[in-house]
Formats: sequence, C-alpha cells, structure tokens
Amino acid sequence: MKQANNYFVTGALLTVLLIALLGGNGLIKMVLASSEHGRLPRELRLGCEICLISPQQLKTATLNKKITSAVFAEKLSLIMMLLGAQESAEIKELTRAGIIAGKAGSGNMSRANTIETLARAAIILSGKGLITLEDAKAKNFRDYKVAEKYTEAVAWLQAKYIVRGYPDGTLGKGKSLTLREAVFFLYRFYEAVSSEMMSKRPAEKLSFIDIPLSHPMMEIIENLTRGGAFDKLILRPSFDGDSFVSVSDLTEMLNGVFARAGKETDQVRIKAIFADCSGDSFSQRRHLTLALEYILDDFARDKLNAKKIDYRD
Repeated sequence: MKQANNYFVTGALLTVLLIALLGGNGLIKMVLASSEHGRLPRELRLGCEICLISPQQLKTATLNKKITSAVFAEKLSLIMMLLGAQESAEIKELTRAGIIAGKAGSGNMSRANTIETLARAAIILSGKGLITLEDAKAKNFRDYKVAEKYTEAVAWLQAKYIVRGYPDGTLGKGKSLTLREAVFFLYRFYEAVSSEMMSKRPAEKLSFIDIPLSHPMMEIIENLTRGGAFDKLILRPSFDGDSFVSVSDLTEMLNGVFARAGKETDQVRIKAIFADCSGDSFSQRRHLTLALEYILDDFARDKLNAKKIDYRD
C-alpha cells in the first residue's frame, strides 16, 4: 500500500466522527456499538444477526439450558442453508445426507456427538468444493479419541478453532450441550466456512462475511485500512460492528495510523488518554474524542479553525 499523507489520514478519521455526529439516529446506531449487545461474546452477538438465537434468549438461565438434538439439527440446517447447501437446509435432508446420525429428537446432544455432527457437515461441504480438508490428523482429547473416518474433518475443525476443548486437554465428551455452546460451535463453523469460501474469490477488496460491499461503512473501513488503522490488529472474518472496542485495540489503531504516516507516537500522551482505565477494558466516547484530538494536533493543527465545545458531561 502507498504511504498515506497527512490530509488523507485526517480526513478518513474525521469521516467516522462526522457520520456519528451528523448522520442521524440510523447512522449513529450503525457506527457506534450497541449498548445492549456490545459486551456479549462475539459468537452470541453475531449469532443473533444470522438468527441462530433470538435476543430474548440472551439470558444466562436460557443460555445455560441443555438443548435437544432436534433443536441443534434445526440450527445446523439454518447454517447449511446460509452457506449455500440448500439440499441440506431441512432436518430430514440432514438425516438423509448422513450429517445427523439417527433421528433428531428430544434427547440431549453430547459434546462428542456435536463434534461428530460438525465433522460430517464439513465432509459434505468439502465434497461440494466449499472448503478443503487437508490430509491432516486430528489431535485426540484425553477423554475422546477421534474416529479415523473423521480425522481430517476434525483436524479442520481444530485448525479453525471451532473445536478447542478444555484447558486440561479434555473434550467433556459426555457433557450435555447447552444453548450457549451450540451457538458458539455453530457460529464458529459458519464463520470458518464462509471465510474459506471468500478466500477463494479474487482478492480485489477488503470484505467481511457479515457486511455487504455496498454498505456505507465499507468505504470508511477501507480508508482507515489504507491509513494504517488496522496494521497492528488482526481483523476477523466478521466485521462485528456492534462490538465494543477495547482500550488496547484503540491504542493499536493510533499506533498504526502514526506508523503508516512515518510519525513517532507520543506514548506519554497516549497513556494520558487512557489513564482512567486498564488495557483490557472497553474504550468510551471520551477516549475516541481525545484520540482524534491527538491526531488532529499532530496532522492538521495549522489547517483547522474551530471553536472549542464544552459538553455537560
């Protein structure tokens, strides 16, 4: 990428602020994080967007409930439909294709059964050319040995961090699946497959699986990318626009912008901006304001002529 000049970087960042301030309620909601869902784990938040789970179910008691194999099959059929496997978009078709072993009913799903079901789904998608299963061996868990027929598919699930297991090396194979866990597994599966499908297309533009290229935010995201805002961050396949931004991420965005412009960052000033919070906490609007002030001071102080506004809070 070409090195961004001072005015380009300033303009790109000011665009975000101007849209937030002048764009009306609809655009404010689009740019700023939702106060209702911003603190949720990303899988739950994005699972809501694709209808894996409803907002009314985002309660601890509901999320911790065990789910039946029929409910899991219903959610998996939705995922297969979204991925373009239309012939697997109904539970009976999942059973016919061998993805669902036996009849989906009122019995609880175990974690072992969940992994094997996702492995069979991955094998079906691989046969359609949507993903590629490498000639790799899955890692066994302390309490669960991966069957040979699933080893390549489970290796893919592990490589994509869909299946992680517990820190002690166990899968918890006999543990009944909760609604929370089902959404985590299924959204990660959906995201991993979607990301691999996108990677096979010509890499012409920056893209995400949860935001169309025609979305008004895409131009801003691309400008910020060219300005270096994401140079020091790892962008996920999902844009996840309703997530709150951590202090550490906003700090790295500042560092990236200054580095791309060939400027040294004032670490003392950056620490002062975030002095009232820890690195792993969420940033607030005042932090963004102070960060933009720092950028303008350094990039365009002599080009601006505006009066200071004092806010009540």
